[in-house]
Amino acid sequence: MTGLVPHYKTSCTSLNILNNDHSIWVDILNVKYGKVNFWQGAIPAKCSWFFRGLCHSAKYIKPFCKINAVNPERTSFLWDPWIFDIPVAFKPTYINMDVDLPNVAMSDLVSDNLWDLNSLSLIFGELPNTFNSEFVSVVPDLDNHWIWLPKPSSCKISSAVYHHLNNQSSFSDPWVGWKHLWKIPVAPRIKHFIWLCIKGRLSTFAFLNQLNIGPDRPCIFCGLHRETINHLFNDCSSAQFVWNQIMIKTNCTFKLFGRFPSWAIGS
Repeated sequence: MTGLVPHYKTSCTSLNILNNDHSIWVDILNVKYGKVNFWQGAIPAKCSWFFRGLCHSAKYIKPFCKINAVNPERTSFLWDPWIFDIPVAFKPTYINMDVDLPNVAMSDLVSDNLWDLNSLSLIFGELPNTFNSEFVSVVPDLDNHWIWLPKPSSCKISSAVYHHLNNQSSFSDPWVGWKHLWKIPVAPRIKHFIWLCIKGRLSTFAFLNQLNIGPDRPCIFCGLHRETINHLFNDCSSAQFVWNQIMIKTNCTFKLFGRFPSWAIGS
């Protein structure tokens, strides 16, 4: 528990830096180290013990920090975590490869100070659950505003951070499926395949078509329905035949309840 002390004590400091709070010490850090991006770059070799400790604590805090107000002119499409929990440049996800990503500006994704959902879908296909266009506002005349996502309305940020981290079994990834996935005694590539299925990122015809990569062809096995993850592993007659054979061989009975990803992690 004592290991959490520096993290929750510096949580307010980290959010003040992210929010560009115009206090004297934040201005000093900006002048000395430039604009701080906790997701990019290494800790400077010659920096104060305070700044080094701040960067170290940020590793545990940043997965739970969220932008809820975005200034398109002050936000990087690739290097700021505006849509995922980490920057797009570091996120293993499928993106429309016909888009010139290095030259995408945040202003390209905004129309009349609102998110242009068509432009977002053109790049990402189906928008991830981590992004809510109604929750994340566009503020062209203000700085980006960051919040502590697990308890955004809390007045005592340090207390909220402490209690949240104290109840977390893993600081690095809050996704509940990891504890199930890593216990499966199979090769890493199989775990990666399962992860793609659960996260909805398997390259089915339906998913790739959402990213403007290829046509939306029917299932390769039955040829009757759209090739989605749930169809391939649950609804397809070929999949149901395989599951029935498995139940016969193992003398076990189970139901997928219509949603393969949820069933796979036992939720």
